[in-house]
Amino acid sequence: MRAALPLLPLLAALGYLLIQQPGLSLYTVVTGSMEPDIPRGSLAVVEAAPPSLGEAGAYRLEAGGRAYVAIHRVVGIEGGRYLFKGDAAEAVETVPAEKVIGRVALVVPYVGYLYMAGLANPLLVALTILLALAPPGRASTLFPLSFGTGVLAYMFPGRGLAATMGPAPLLAYSSALSASLLILERLLERRDGPQQLLSISHIMLAVTNVSSTDLGGVLRWLRA
Repeated sequence: MRAALPLLPLLAALGYLLIQQPGLSLYTVVTGSMEPDIPRGSLAVVEAAPPSLGEAGAYRLEAGGRAYVAIHRVVGIEGGRYLFKGDAAEAVETVPAEKVIGRVALVVPYVGYLYMAGLANPLLVALTILLALAPPGRASTLFPLSFGTGVLAYMFPGRGLAATMGPAPLLAYSSALSASLLILERLLERRDGPQQLLSISHIMLAVTNVSSTDLGGVLRWLRA
């Protein structure tokens, strides 16, 4: 079993590349309108293909000046328009075909919130496994990474926790957690085992922050 561990980062990276292929997108289900078939907190993999009658599909809508992505079931198709309805809802929404993103190809229950936080990112799994196989070191060397990515998510908020919590609360949460890890390392500096756990925590926090950052905004700022 241990001999197979070095292969896990490669498999995780391949899985990440697979879900990043054109035509596939990931969304977190944050309401119970499709329960019990699609529980709240599920991760939905949406394929860029027209949903058929009876299939669940994703579509864009606007409410209160904000844009959302909803996942409901197709209950009718009339003249280039789709009729969507949640399994646990009463209202039927008429959606133009150009606002339909695609059909739900796969649902992974209860993983959506982890994905929003960046914790279900296969790259995080790969980094964590590689770190676990590496010799123990000083976790404090990763403090600038976890703290700095929190500042980056505050300056250039994107999806993930920056959209859910807000940039300022995310910065406060990230800064407090990275500082707490630094203090905890000082208290446990004579023990080697916790160093790896603290390093993994720093990396998990950094990936969460990066997943909440608008990287396009960062690139535009660097080019300015």
